[in-house]
This record gives sequence, C-alpha cells and structure tokens, in this order.
Amino acid sequence: MHIIVGIDPGKTIGISCIALDGRLVFSAHKSGEGLSWVIETIRSVGAPSIIAVDKHKSGALARKVSAAFNTYIFYPDRDISLEEKKQLAKTAHIKNPHERDAFAAARRAFSEYGNKLRQAERIANMENYKDIDEIKSKVLKKYSIDEALHSKFSNRR
Repeated sequence: MHIIVGIDPGKTIGISCIALDGRLVFSAHKSGEGLSWVIETIRSVGAPSIIAVDKHKSGALARKVSAAFNTYIFYPDRDISLEEKKQLAKTAHIKNPHERDAFAAARRAFSEYGNKLRQAERIANMENYKDIDEIKSKVLKKYSIDEALHSKFSNRR
C-alpha cells in the first residue's frame, strides 16, 4: 500500500499514515525512540510516497526518514496552526497531540495534491490501469500523470 506519512518529531515521536484516498490507516506515538523505530513502523504499514511535516521547515528526523525511503518531504507554505490541527484531527478522532500533529501534516499534504490524485485516478481508470495506487504514488513523486501512466513499471489490466 502506498501512503502519505506525517511525522511529528521530538522526545515523543508521532506518526500518522494515510492511504492515497485520504483514509487514516495508522497512527501511533512513542517516547524515547529514534529513527529505526520510525522507519520500521512506517515500513510495516506501507510504502511512503511523501513524508509530511507540520512546520514550514523540517527537522533532521524528517530528512533522514525521507532519505531512507527515497521520497520527498512536504512542507506546508506556513506552519499549521494549532486550531487547524485540531480541526483536521477531529475528523479522524485523534486525541493524542503527537499523532494529531502528524495526521495534520499528512492530511495537509493530501489536500495539497488531492486534485492531481483524483485526476490521475480518473485517467488511469479510463485507460484501464490496474495499479492505480502506483500511478498516484508516482504523481506524488513528481512524475507528470502522463509519465506515471506510461513508465515501464505501469501495468494495464
């Protein structure tokens, strides 16, 4: 499964993973853990297409996780406000502040690319591609929709 991963770094690390259709598929937090816990946890959920943070600038943890999965980091154009985080987390029923911040980052990234993902899905369906998540993942990794559809790794039904 391809996912968008939100990370909230700190003494307590929050991770939130959403599917490429916007559904929350995993959320957790843990104190005193580091990079290896983050990578193994994400790997157990799926293949990240984007690592997202809630701040305009990311910390070292997000950069290391991004490098480990060879993917991009989504930075919001401005820090996500506490009020916006609370609003976003309410829809997913997340109460822990670390998971909330991670979810807000992932959800903001999804919102940023939502139209492009829906367009890719519509075109992939019209052209009978079987792994639509793979097409969407490539779009999130900066491929054009045409490049994603016609790369040698794309499969038609």
